[in-house]
This record gives sequence, structure tokens and C-alpha cells, in this order.
Amino acid sequence: MTKKNIDEVMRLTQECLTRYWQLDIDYIISLCDEDVVRIGALQREFTMGKEALIDDLTAVKTEIKPCHLVSQEYEVAQNAGTTCTIAGRYL
Repeated sequence: MTKKNIDEVMRLTQECLTRYWQLDIDYIISLCDEDVVRIGALQREFTMGKEALIDDLTAVKTEIKPCHLVSQEYEVAQNAGTTCTIAGRYL
């Protein structure tokens, strides 16, 4: 991916996580392909496919409280030309 594309992917990653913790799952879902994979911090947070992701995010929305992220850091973990993996951490 080009530097411009990577910058956009990093921005979208940060925006999706910010909105996730504000319980705005519709924004996240609007950006997802049918072949989306979600890997979270917990063992049960491994979801494959858009429908499964929608079910998972809808359930999570009832379990978490809205909050604001701080100390956000994101890095490109892998750049394969047409795909890119972003890893990050935040509080």
C-alpha cells in the first residue's frame, strides 16, 4: 500500500476504535467487507464474517460502557501491497 493509503487505514482504525468505545457500531459495520475478521483481546473475541461481526458487536454493545480512549498508538504490522494489518494499543 502507498503511504497515502496507509495513512487512511491508520485514521480509519483509530476512528473505528473510538466509535466502538462510544457504542457506534453502525459506523464500523458500514466499512466492513463480508470477509471481515475481528480479533479482540479476549479468547471469545474472534469473529469471522460480517453477519457474525454484527451479532458480536450488538451483544458487546450491551456489555460495555461508553468511554474515551487515551494513549492511542497504532503501527503497521504487515503491508502486503493490497492489504495491510494494523496493530495498536490504547487505554
